[in-house]
Amino acid sequence: MPIVATTLSPGRLHFVNNGGEVFGGPDWPKISEEAVWFHYGSSWGNSETALRNRRFEYRFDITSAPDTQVIDPFSLRSNEAEFNEFTGLRDHVLSCVLRTGELVPLDKFKEWDALAESLQKQEKRYRKGQILEFAEHPDRAVSYLALERMSRKFEDEFEELVPDLLAINHGPTLILTFDFLMRKDCKKENAIRSALEEWFMSWRKSANPNPLLRRATWCIGKYGDKGSRRCIEQALDQDKFSGAVGSAAAEATEQLFERRKLSKKEAQMLLAMGFPALPEPAPIEVSPDLMMTAQALHEALSKITKKRVRFPEQYTSESRLKLIDAWSP
Repeated sequence: MPIVATTLSPGRLHFVNNGGEVFGGPDWPKISEEAVWFHYGSSWGNSETALRNRRFEYRFDITSAPDTQVIDPFSLRSNEAEFNEFTGLRDHVLSCVLRTGELVPLDKFKEWDALAESLQKQEKRYRKGQILEFAEHPDRAVSYLALERMSRKFEDEFEELVPDLLAINHGPTLILTFDFLMRKDCKKENAIRSALEEWFMSWRKSANPNPLLRRATWCIGKYGDKGSRRCIEQALDQDKFSGAVGSAAAEATEQLFERRKLSKKEAQMLLAMGFPALPEPAPIEVSPDLMMTAQALHEALSKITKKRVRFPEQYTSESRLKLIDAWSP
């Protein structure tokens, strides 16, 4: 649970800067029992500010962040917020996500952040035992950065953790794990496949699902089997289509076919039924994400069947049904 690294008044909105100062007052909004309103900037690059921002993102499970969020310390949920009366407060919040929910003294938090910074900058060589210990650290920034180093330096130990890591609802850790699975040819395919399929049952709980869903779908193509087709069906069954996820679903289906986990007929039916429906009433222009998905499925069907079907100049409800009919086995 995210608890700010200093004592807060219950039931009030607070802003904490990187000096540990708390800004707040009785007239500020009430959110849950305690909450933190924070503001931070870009995490791109390798400047001190960017590195600090990334540690911040690891702590608060941020994979695609607005500048301002409200963190509920009891639910771990964050929400975008308007940055209004805090416009002048540009410093970074000094907060910490704790698995225990205990308050952390400011000096203890600074010690933890120094450890996270050392792991991040690779300033010190740590033994394998230390890295394994840091992976269980209560500060998520420390634990994530330890896992990141383990995924590069101690791959066998990281692979053992993969099924457990896929059960953690922490975006940066999941992205790290999916990327590892794509990079390596892991041996425990059955355990990994089961963990991936279990993840697909809960992906909608993520605040920013598309980067996770895209990677998980690619992994299904690599580690899945015939029963994993339901994961691809879920990837294509979205309220708001992501073209990148649609493309990943098409690629994963091709890979399952190439690995002989799906027959041509099964792959063909899966892709043909995945052509996205248009919202009602039909829009004047089809969204780029929806078009990207439809075209990716169309191209995958051409590769699998060795057939040529003309893609319509305009993607409409009628032309979608014609595509399904043309591609269905």
